[in-house]
Amino acid sequence: VMTLWGAGTVEGPNDVRVFNGANSYPYTGFDTTKISFADIYAFSESADQLHSLYEVPVYRPDGVLLTDADLTNSKSKYYGKYIHIGEYDKYLSGTEKGVYTAAHAYADAASKYKCISLYWTNSSYPVAVEFMNWTATLGKAYDISNAASADFEDVFENIQRDILYLLDAGSKVVDVIGEGVHDTNKYYDFNLVNSASNLTLKVGDAVYTTTKVENGLDEGETAQYTFTYSYQNDEGKTVELSATNDAKAPFILHYYKNGATAAQTGDKAISGECFVWDINVPVCKDATVQLIYTVKLTNPQTTIGTYGEYDADGIVDETKGTDKEMQVTLDGLYTNKSATLYPIDSDGNEVQPEDFFRPCVSYEVTNEPTGTLYVTKYVLDSSADLNQKFSFKVTVGDANQEFELTAGETKAITGLTVGATYAVEETNSRGYVDNHFNATGTISGSRSGDTAVVINVPADECALFISKTVKNSS
Repeated sequence: VMTLWGAGTVEGPNDVRVFNGANSYPYTGFDTTKISFADIYAFSESADQLHSLYEVPVYRPDGVLLTDADLTNSKSKYYGKYIHIGEYDKYLSGTEKGVYTAAHAYADAASKYKCISLYWTNSSYPVAVEFMNWTATLGKAYDISNAASADFEDVFENIQRDILYLLDAGSKVVDVIGEGVHDTNKYYDFNLVNSASNLTLKVGDAVYTTTKVENGLDEGETAQYTFTYSYQNDEGKTVELSATNDAKAPFILHYYKNGATAAQTGDKAISGECFVWDINVPVCKDATVQLIYTVKLTNPQTTIGTYGEYDADGIVDETKGTDKEMQVTLDGLYTNKSATLYPIDSDGNEVQPEDFFRPCVSYEVTNEPTGTLYVTKYVLDSSADLNQKFSFKVTVGDANQEFELTAGETKAITGLTVGATYAVEETNSRGYVDNHFNATGTISGSRSGDTAVVINVPADECALFISKTVKNSS
């Protein structure tokens, strides 16, 4: 007996009929209840049907299955090889096993990549037809059963557009955070908000999980974040997408607060704040990849007014079109000094780097910011009258304010213009020697305010003063 894996059967006076593997055996005439492709695909990978040694059922030329003795007699040449009569629905043929394996491999590939199938159909092979039609539910599929040569050209042209990824694993983006001068002499400085909660990566509608890497940072690397994604497959198993270039995650962001070396950027050294975004999977043009991050202006102006010119997509002279080379520099606050894509194509070739547009923002100060000045009085005299009052005069800008304090008391003067100069003077020290600390300065507007301290010491005593000042812009 011969088994053909092509079209047709083997028939002869001394041969039995063996239906070829693509068909497995007839679905009409002999068996009208054979399972469908959907039934085959639904099997568990541990199912007995997938692990038998049987191949295809065998028929005599008259269409009758071989007898029980033919299949159970150990001396029979058919013994142990073909499906037993009455049990053909218990096992899968070799082709059916192949369809099961191919379908699950295709589903796995389609979950990671954009898959396209070309196929032709033949009604004599129903499981194969069902399988190929099913591939169209996971991506594009082209039935070329009756295609003319012109149709083939169109199909392959479409496929070329679909499968040639502009970006493949190994591509990267180097983003230099914005800082510079606007309005002639106003310096601005943006900082990346360095936290996982302020970093979001999306591929199409899928939102990836952002995780901060705590160990194993490169020299000079301030922080590192990975972006991963998992989903439930048809069998209810959790599948996590992985990089295709042996990296530890599909996407990785390397943050350098104080600049990066040429080795770290893959191009040239950068002296200022920047990040490098590694792309470790193919990127298809119909699944947009977005990295969303937050920057903070560290030194906003304080005078009432509007600063910068706003353009979310970059400053472009619309009369000349939207080409990046026609970008017009306006007096704005750019969130990036530069942002450049370094592509690797699907053939592993480096592609010409491409600069992104630089978003430009503006902001408005509607109220003059204010600050607070605290004046604190101490008396270093164990016999001092704690109820005794000491007179003070505080000058802020052109305004004066007078008040009295007792030992250990503090006066808060609020609503002071940020940037205004101040001076604190004790006008009546009650015979003590007054010592002033931070008694002159500029109102900073910090959340903790500015503090001046006056300490009185008896005239016939000496004192050593040790002070500590902590300054933090945050």
